[in-house]
Amino acid sequence: MNPQVPLGESVPPNTRYAVSVSLPMWEDNVDYEKGISRVVDRMVGGYPRFFIARSIQKLVTMVKDRFALPSETAMLFPSLKCAERCVSFIYDQAPKQHSADAEYVLPKPGQVRIVTHVVEPINKKAAALDATADALEAPVTVYCVFFPADLFPLAKQYWQHTGDGISARLADHCLRIARVNEELEQTTGPLSPFGSCGASRRKHGSGYHRAASAVATPS
Repeated sequence: MNPQVPLGESVPPNTRYAVSVSLPMWEDNVDYEKGISRVVDRMVGGYPRFFIARSIQKLVTMVKDRFALPSETAMLFPSLKCAERCVSFIYDQAPKQHSADAEYVLPKPGQVRIVTHVVEPINKKAAALDATADALEAPVTVYCVFFPADLFPLAKQYWQHTGDGISARLADHCLRIARVNEELEQTTGPLSPFGSCGASRRKHGSGYHRAASAVATPS
């Protein structure tokens, strides 16, 4: 009989994209449903609709560092249609939450917005040195939905019920591109301001490059 898989580890163990996680005790399952940090903070993975993969969380942090307002967080999608549906869901469902809880703050027009973010190697010769060279040469477009952080539970409902969010594999791919760019920056110095939108990077060393533009979204 195999030994018990430790709390929070993937099932099977050491499987990067496993969709099951070990919650060995009944109390662990109860605390997971309650969002208790004792359990949640130890989880290395989980079913993608319920658990946002660590690689996706890391990519969200990097995107927020570039584009978010101080009170915002974000969710990432592989297509504009998916992102637009998320925006519509938030604006449609928020009044229902407000009717049940008068203290629930409704989003204002324009507060839920989409940023189109293109990730690509800043130097394809540098990318060619990576083991995944062929894939790294192609740019990747990620559609970022930004919203007030208080609306995260509502946005998470859309993520959970639709499965429209980006995959952990796509997040890892973007992070690999960022790593290649980061390594190049360390040898050549910080990049110039990025893309055609005229925005500048908040912090050097992000490993990102190219265009990012807001997309108008009706409330």
